[in-house]
This record gives sequence, C-alpha cells and structure tokens, in this order.
Amino acid sequence: MTIIKEHITINASKEAVWNVLADFGNVATFNPNLKHSYSTSDTTTGVGATRVCQLKPMGQVEERITAWREAEYLQIYTLNTKGMPSFKHFVGEFKLEQVGTQTHPQTQVTMTFRYELSGMFGDFLNTVMMKRQFQALSPKVLQGLKHYVETGHKATANDLKQMRLATLASA
Repeated sequence: MTIIKEHITINASKEAVWNVLADFGNVATFNPNLKHSYSTSDTTTGVGATRVCQLKPMGQVEERITAWREAEYLQIYTLNTKGMPSFKHFVGEFKLEQVGTQTHPQTQVTMTFRYELSGMFGDFLNTVMMKRQFQALSPKVLQGLKHYVETGHKATANDLKQMRLATLASA
C-alpha cells in the first residue's frame, strides 16, 4: 500500500475551511487537478454522499464519503475510475486542526491518500508513474484549497506557482 501525506496551514478558521470541504460535489472550485465535479447522490454532505470528478487532462473518478466528523475529519473512498488505472482501494482523508488564535485564526489541514493499484502490473505502474504523479499533484490540492479559502477565488496555475516559490523561499 502506498501512503502520501501532505499538510498546509490556512489563514482562516477551521469552520471556514470545513465549509469548503463539506461542499463535496464542488471540489473543483479549489482542486486545480480537476476540470469539473458534481454531486451524484440526493445527500450532498455527510456519510454516503457521492460525487464524480473529471480529471485534467483526462479520466474520471467516482467517490463516496465514508467517515465524517463535523469540522474535524472527512474520509473519501474511490468507488470507480475511468480513463486511468484501477485501484484495489483508494482512500483520501482530510483532517483539520485549529492552530491559530481567536484573533488570528489558522487551520492546519492534513491530507492523506492510501491506495493500492489493481492488476498484475499494479506495483510496477505505481513505481514508475502513479506514485510520482500523486506526490506532485497532492500539494496542488492543498495549495488550491488555501488559495480558495483565503481569497474566495479558484487558484490559477500562476497562483500555485507563486505559492510554491513563496514556500521554497521561506524554507
């Protein structure tokens, strides 16, 4: 099983960050790796809610919320994929922790992916391609979330580039 874990600090309250994550069907508003997303279930939040995400440049995933602790934790399970390798299982998690003060709220968001590819070449495909792709795309999800929560606007490629440069400069 492959595990990829990233975190970011967002200059906003935990509730403000949660409100964006809880809008489950509209993940494309902050995830720059997606062309489009939409809800596919009657319930749009909480355990059992489902969505479809159309990936850039191609492919699609269908996902379901499998765990939900209001303003704390969200777990997502990938049900189906199209136009990309199949997974035995793929679980994504978002954990929120308030780290700022009441006058200067900040929230640390930790995103973890746990997955295993299907098929006899799954391990090989993961080693030569998929793991690197997820390691490159994962920080963009969190940077897009940060930008969206802090500005109210979807992050452009230039916004993400500037955020990466600022992170490198402060390290």
